[in-house]
Amino acid sequence: MRSLSVRKLWLPLSLIVFAGCSNDPYFGVHLLGPIVPHGVREGYEVRQFIIEHGDDLSRLPPQQAMDEIYLHALRETNGDKGAAYLATLIAVLEHRNIPISGIGIELPLTLESDSIFRERVGHLPKNIYGQGHDDRDKLQHFFANAWLKKELGMEWLVLLIGELIEVGEDAVVEGGVYDERDKTANRDGIRFGIKSADSLSAVPSNYLSR
Repeated sequence: MRSLSVRKLWLPLSLIVFAGCSNDPYFGVHLLGPIVPHGVREGYEVRQFIIEHGDDLSRLPPQQAMDEIYLHALRETNGDKGAAYLATLIAVLEHRNIPISGIGIELPLTLESDSIFRERVGHLPKNIYGQGHDDRDKLQHFFANAWLKKELGMEWLVLLIGELIEVGEDAVVEGGVYDERDKTANRDGIRFGIKSADSLSAVPSNYLSR
């Protein structure tokens, strides 16, 4: 038991130390790759793909850029759909933290440096539902619901989770609102999770509400 406890402490400490000594923003995850859960470690690979190919992605129509990010995740996970949904979700997270209203606490969603976070998010497709809105936050809703549908199976439960998140965001997140467009992305992600289950050729843009 003692050796297990030491190992639990040594691994995260090593991650912090080695990450701080490296020019690779995701060095710690790469270093500990074998013990990082499937789908999570690939998510960081997809983040790096977005940064390295950001200019190319920015030149594509936003829906096609969304597809390219997902297809890269699918390649990284060797065709494992559930892991690809999770990897894409991690790669497209658009919030760095969640500020809790009234108590001055921010819950971190990513440990990226500010410069790396801004660079990655700056390359995410902005208008997947058409011009006039910044849709970068809709990507995380879409892929979170595809992943939840894969993991939980019950569509009603996934919809309920999405509804509770919207209610909670409006109630306790500073600047948060109940957003019907978030719910549209949720439903589209569920449809993608259902329809793409048996097809490696399915791409997310085909399941966006028009």
